Amino acid sequence: MLGNYVTDFQFLTRLEYSGFRLPIICHSLPDSVHQHIFALEKVLMSNNMTYEIIDCSSQLVMQNQIKSLGKETKHVIVNATKGIHLKGFLALIGKLTSTSLFFLFIPPKSVINTINDNSASSWFNFNYHEADYFISAPIFNAFLYSILDKIKACIQIDAATFNWNDLPSSLGQHVNNFCHDPFSLPRNGQLTKEQGAIFNAIINSDEQIILLSAKRGRGKTFTLHHLIYFLIHQNKRLLLTGNRKSLYQANEKHKQWHIPNGLDMSEYFLAPEVVDKSIDYHIQNSANYPYSEWLIIDEAAMISFSSIKKWIPYFNKVLLVTTLDGYEGSGQALKVKLANISNKINYQTLNQPIRFSLHCPLNRLSESLMIANSSALPALFKKATAQLNACQKYNATSLENLKDNSMFKQSKTSSFQCSSRKDITLSNALQNNNNELINNHLKKINFSIIKNFDIHLLSLAQTLYYFFKHIHYQTTPNDLRRLLDGQNQCFFIASDKTLKSADAIKNLDVLPIKAASWVLFEGGASIDLAKKIWLGERRPKANLVAQSLATHANNPIFPSLRGMRISRIGVLPFYRRVGLASQLVKKIISEAKQLDIDYVSVSFGFENELFEFWLKQGFTLVHISHRADASSGEPSVMMLYPISSVGISETVHCINYFNAYCDVIKKLTSPTKYGIFTHLSDLIERLSSNTHTYQHELNNQLNNELANKPTRFEYHPIYCLCAFAFHHKTFLTTLPAFIYLLTENSLFLPKVFKDFWDQFIENGEFPTKSQTQQLRKIVGIFLNEYFYNDVINFNHWISDSTSFIIE
Repeated sequence: MLGNYVTDFQFLTRLEYSGFRLPIICHSLPDSVHQHIFALEKVLMSNNMTYEIIDCSSQLVMQNQIKSLGKETKHVIVNATKGIHLKGFLALIGKLTSTSLFFLFIPPKSVINTINDNSASSWFNFNYHEADYFISAPIFNAFLYSILDKIKACIQIDAATFNWNDLPSSLGQHVNNFCHDPFSLPRNGQLTKEQGAIFNAIINSDEQIILLSAKRGRGKTFTLHHLIYFLIHQNKRLLLTGNRKSLYQANEKHKQWHIPNGLDMSEYFLAPEVVDKSIDYHIQNSANYPYSEWLIIDEAAMISFSSIKKWIPYFNKVLLVTTLDGYEGSGQALKVKLANISNKINYQTLNQPIRFSLHCPLNRLSESLMIANSSALPALFKKATAQLNACQKYNATSLENLKDNSMFKQSKTSSFQCSSRKDITLSNALQNNNNELINNHLKKINFSIIKNFDIHLLSLAQTLYYFFKHIHYQTTPNDLRRLLDGQNQCFFIASDKTLKSADAIKNLDVLPIKAASWVLFEGGASIDLAKKIWLGERRPKANLVAQSLATHANNPIFPSLRGMRISRIGVLPFYRRVGLASQLVKKIISEAKQLDIDYVSVSFGFENELFEFWLKQGFTLVHISHRADASSGEPSVMMLYPISSVGISETVHCINYFNAYCDVIKKLTSPTKYGIFTHLSDLIERLSSNTHTYQHELNNQLNNELANKPTRFEYHPIYCLCAFAFHHKTFLTTLPAFIYLLTENSLFLPKVFKDFWDQFIENGEFPTKSQTQQLRKIVGIFLNEYFYNDVINFNHWISDSTSFIIE
C-alpha cells in the first residue's frame, strides 16, 4: 500500500497506482498567460519532466493533434485562454497515458465572455460580413465551467496569485485525497480479459453480421489485429476494407512489439470503391465472388451504408468495426441502420480504457464535453434519450416489416420500450397498416423553430446534440460548439410539445424529440466579393454551397443570393417511413419563403436512398464532386430547391452548366479509364441510366426555364479563361472553357498548349503548381493576341462593383 503523503513529483507514483491523469485548471488572462506558463516550466524542468505546450485556439496546431492518430503523450500545458478547438482538444486528451499532468490555462469565469474566441474559425458559421467581428462563446463557456465544477478530482488554481514553487506539494496533497483504487495496464502484445472475451465471441459467433464498437483508447484496433492474424493462420479467405490509415498506423505500432499482429495487411486490403466495383462486376457477370468467408470493415460508419448492404450477402461473416464518440464523429448511427436491415446482429462493445482508468478525472472531463452518454445530460432530459438508446438495440428488420403482424410479434422480446402511450398507438398503427391512425398521430406532432440558443436553453441544446450524434456519423465535437454559440442558424424540431421558450421546457417531464433538422443561413455577399470568390481570389469561411456553386457551377452571382442549407436532418428509427422527414422539409421550405430566402440547399455523400428522398421533395441536382470520399468511395452531391425568381433563374444556369460539365467529363474519361474523374463519370452514368418518375410542382417551372434560358457560359467561355489566366480560378473549374478553346479555336492554339493538354488526357492527373503557373502564362498570351477586346470587357466587368450584367 502506498504511503499517505508524498513530496516533489513522487505523487505521480500514486497516479500510476490508480491509472489517473490529473487535470490542473489554471485561471489566467491572455495577456499574462505566457508569464505564468514560463513560471510553470521552471518548476517542471527543475524536476526533469518533459512536456509539450499546445495552443488550443490554433486551427493548425490542433489539426496536427488530430492527425497524430494512435500516438501517446505524457505531460502537456494547454493554452486555451483565447478559445478551445474542441475536436483537437479531445484528440489530445485521448493521447494522454496514466500519470499524465494536464495543465489547462483558461480565463477566469468573470471575464471569459469578454475575450475574443480565436478558435471560432473551426466552428462559427460566418456570414460574409462577420469575419472580423468579435466572437465569444458564453453558452459553451458556461457548459465547460459547469463540468469542471462537478469533477472533484480536478484541481483549480489562480495562476496570478499561485506560488508555483508550491506546485509539487499542492498536487501531492490533492492526489492523496482521491487516488485509492488500484489499476493495472495491460501488458504489451497481450489482450486484456475484456478484449479476449470479445475476441472469442466474434470467432464463435452464429450471426452473420457482427458489430464491434468502442470509444477511443479501448484497444479496438489492437483487438482487430489479433483477430485478423488468427483468421489468416486458420486459412480463412479474408478481405479488409475501410480506413487504411488507422489500420496501417496501428499495425506499425504492433510490429515494434514483435507480436504476430505485425503483419503486412496490404495483400488483404481493398479500398471501399474497389470492393464496390468488384462486386458489381461479379453481379453483372453472374459469377461467384472470390472472397466468400470474412469481410472486415474498419471505421464502418464512415462507409456508404448502401455499399455495406450490397456487400453483406457475398460473405459468410461480416465484421463491422466503428468508433463511438470519437473526436472525428460518432458511430452510434451505424447501430440504428443495422437494426433496420437485420434482427440477427451480434453486438460487441469494448468499454475498459487501456491507457488509463475508466474513473480517471480527465476521462470524465472528455466524456462530459462530448456528451458521450445520457448521464452527461440534466436529469429532466435523460428520459428523452431513453427511446434513442433503445432504438439502437431494437431488433426489427425495418419499419416496413413492423406493418407485418408476424414480424411485429417477433420483436416483442426486444429491449425496445415505447416512451409514451402515443408511441404505443403509433406502433399499433404500423402493426395493423392503419394509415388513418398514422396520419392522426403525425397531426399531433408539433414543429418548433429555434433560431439560436441562449443560456436558458442549454439543456435543450445538449439533448439536441445528443440526438444528432446518434443519427448522423459526422457530427463532431466542433458541431457542439457551433450548435451552442453559432449564429446564422436555426433548428426545426418535431416533438409532442411546443419548445419555444425556456418556461415551456421547464414544465415538461420529458423532451420527446421525434425528428430534427439543423439549418444554416448562407450567402448575401456583395457584388464585389461575389466576383472575387468566382475569380478564386477570396474564400471566406463557411458558406459551403454558395461558394462551391460560384466556382464549380461557374456562377459568380450565387454568393450574393440568400440561402438556407440543411446541414443535418434526422428522424428516430421508430418514426421513419411515415412521412415525418418530408413534413420537416416542408416546414423548412415554408420558413424560407417567409424569410424571402432565394433557395434551400442540401449536400451529402451520395447514397441512392438519400438521393431519391431529396428528389421526392422537389430538389434538383446541380453539382457532383470530382473526387470520391476516402472512406465511402462515393462523390458528394449538391441539390437545390429554388424559391425566389432569381433563385430559380440561377438554379437553371447551374443545371445548364452541370449538364455541359457532365458532357466534358464523359469526353475526358473515355481515354483515361482510371483517371481523376473515374468516380464522377461512374456516378453520372448510373444517374443517367436511372429513370426517376417523381413529379413536383417545381419541376415544370424549371423545365420551362431550361427550355428558354441557355447558360451564360455558352456566351462567355472566354471570361472563364480570363479568370484562369489573369486571376486564380482553378484548372478544374475552367475545364469546360478549355474544351471550348480546343474545339472552337484549335487552329490558333500554340503547340505547347496542345502538348500540355495531350499529356493531361494521357496521364489523368491534375497539373502541378508550376505547370499551372506555366499554363496561365500560355493562356494569357493567347487571349491577349486573339481575344483582346474580350479581355478589355472582362476587366471592365470585374471592376464594376454595382452589377453582374455582362455587356
